[in-house]
Amino acid sequence: MPTALDIAENPKSLTIKELDDPVLARSLPDLDAGVVITEWAYKAGIDLNKERLARESMENNPYINFIAVNENNAHAQWVQPLVKAFQQPNVRAKLLEAYHGAIIPSWS
Repeated sequence: MPTALDIAENPKSLTIKELDDPVLARSLPDLDAGVVITEWAYKAGIDLNKERLARESMENNPYINFIAVNENNAHAQWVQPLVKAFQQPNVRAKLLEAYHGAIIPSWS
């Protein structure tokens, strides 16, 4: 987990502040720039279709959400039914509706 202490060079002498996602999302109007995940930007009321945003490509993006279980449970009988229950068309539709297309489920 990188932090501001890992920055080796800062040739533009930018002031770097680390903020928790909920705080950052609500602080964006007071900042010159910020990096915040879509969910928190949406919760903060940022119109993801109107703001000037830089967006990561979905293609080959390793930072998609996933269902994770403890290694001891990797082959438990309840894991596959859980994944299958979540990766349903109705769940996908609700996510698209709730986040107005700003969050795109990685399953089809």
